[in-house]
Amino acid sequence: MTTATLEQALQAALAPRDLLTHPFYQAWSAGELRAEDLARYAEQYRFQVTALPELLRRARSLSRDTDTEAELSRNLDDEEGRTGVAHARLWEAFGAAVGAAAEAAPLPETRASAEALAGLVGEDELTALAALWAYEIQTARVADTKEQGLRCYGVNSPAALRFFRLHGELDVHHARGLLEGIERCLARGASLEAAKAAVERSARAQWTFLDGTERLRQERLAAA
Repeated sequence: MTTATLEQALQAALAPRDLLTHPFYQAWSAGELRAEDLARYAEQYRFQVTALPELLRRARSLSRDTDTEAELSRNLDDEEGRTGVAHARLWEAFGAAVGAAAEAAPLPETRASAEALAGLVGEDELTALAALWAYEIQTARVADTKEQGLRCYGVNSPAALRFFRLHGELDVHHARGLLEGIERCLARGASLEAAKAAVERSARAQWTFLDGTERLRQERLAAA
């Protein structure tokens, strides 16, 4: 199996829960969100940003492949600011720009999503890598769309947009490194079907997160 064929298979597993097709992101792209929606989103997504380093550590602890360990370490260094500004700080700048509360509690959907992702990266190396690939490839894919949409909402300061711009670039490379790690797992006898199942579960967990922010948006619309 070539790398391109593997990527096509994983993309097909991801497609039913492609985040750009979620109602919340569709509303974002259509200019239908309000300031309150962006603030609530920023409050909830902060939990994903702060959880990612631990997900990377869990995945790294399961790997005995030096190339995969090195890739996960590079990703972790980027997230925690050893190669630049910590990504949690960049998200705080975005949150401040859209009026997010710093101490908001996680929604049930946010907690469920986090628990599902943590469970996935704790199972085995292949499952962890496939779950993270589904996370990183989607982060890279939606970053540009979200940045463009934010400009339409009047959010255009470099500090507020830096998180999205950076992830639109970095996560392409991180996703590629994870894909190569999956490829090495398969070469050692791991199952493609298991990798596809992990991608599906990861995509479903990320979709669940957006269900929470969309629920709040629908409640706002109903109350208007």
